Amino acid sequence: MQDEHIDNIYTYEELKELRNSLGDKTQNMDSFIDSMVNYGYLFRAKPKSDKYYSDEDKFIWQRHWLTYGVYELINSPLTRKNYGTLTRKNFDEILNINKASYINKNGTISDKEQDKEDEKILYDKKGIDVLYNIVLDYKWAVSSRPKYKEIIFPHALKLDEPENLNKYLLNRNEDNLSLLEVEFTTLPKDFFFSFVALAEKHISDSKLLWRKGAVLFDLYDKTTFATVIMENNRMKIQISGEHRAMLMQFVTNYILIVLRGYTSIKARILLGVKDEKDNIQMLDTQLMNILDTNSADFANKVTKTIKESSVVNNITVNGNIENMQNGDNNTINVETINKVQEAQKELEKLEQTQEVKELIALAKEIIQNGKRSPNIREKVTKFAKGIVTMDNASNALVKLGGTLLELSGA
Repeated sequence: MQDEHIDNIYTYEELKELRNSLGDKTQNMDSFIDSMVNYGYLFRAKPKSDKYYSDEDKFIWQRHWLTYGVYELINSPLTRKNYGTLTRKNFDEILNINKASYINKNGTISDKEQDKEDEKILYDKKGIDVLYNIVLDYKWAVSSRPKYKEIIFPHALKLDEPENLNKYLLNRNEDNLSLLEVEFTTLPKDFFFSFVALAEKHISDSKLLWRKGAVLFDLYDKTTFATVIMENNRMKIQISGEHRAMLMQFVTNYILIVLRGYTSIKARILLGVKDEKDNIQMLDTQLMNILDTNSADFANKVTKTIKESSVVNNITVNGNIENMQNGDNNTINVETINKVQEAQKELEKLEQTQEVKELIALAKEIIQNGKRSPNIREKVTKFAKGIVTMDNASNALVKLGGTLLELSGA
């Protein structure tokens, strides 16, 4: 079967033909493919996000074709020279497009066939296109400039910090700044690389990415950014800008997702809060000290932790601003009303559950009462927390909720 496809890529229908040729047309296709994957004959070209296979799936038949290709890309002198950055054209160069290589039974690779049992490996254009997508889909590399099909292998990044990093390291006493630290019991070498792969859509400038740190930007507002630096077993994070509450939610989400893959690691979150003398204290949130990443309800704990630690509590929305409880609780500004109106429109797009209906009613009450009414600021805070903590909240709602929490002084 391998000789029919020099690119080693097979469709769902072609695997069905193989199953039929083996004399068992009644075997369930999902079970058949699972057994082939488990025995190492097949590799799914896209991560399996559901329990079923479909006509759109593609499969790699020859495991060596995949492992050799990825190994060559990661360890190529060109990859090291470019500090992990490669273009799609570089793939052709490194993998010697349309030129065969041979692997003997001892695992040695040669450009000539030494024995009839040698395994032939060849990468054509179609195969390299699939391999390019595989390294991105499985988060083995990070997309830096999609327009130019440019990717980064994090393991080969520069060790030195960017020359302009100081521009993104603000004074800890800045009002427009939130501080977050994550302390791990142990920290695997590839933890940060996995984190970066998840956060790739927030990487606007590949020059602000290095071996032990990154500057991540809000998806909508490039003046809001997070500076992430690894120091020993700690991840130190500064988040600056108007929409830092939303960006903090993204960052903590990525951290927790990566943690889920390491059942032996535990971590705790420390948040920067001003004391009565305006000194910054890093306080333990106690949300992750006993977080068992192997427990059945881990996903629920992750969701709860994100909501409680990065959006809802006032100390984390902006750990360094003054508590505004002493302000006038009966007034809000025009911007706040406009944001509530925007949120109401977003809510009306959702399925009208009881929770959504109650939030829409609260929004109408805030808008109708206008800029001044008893406890109007508390109502805005309640509304903001409500839309942020909804299970089906859209990104737009989460962003509006974060903005309203800051406007209300929560």
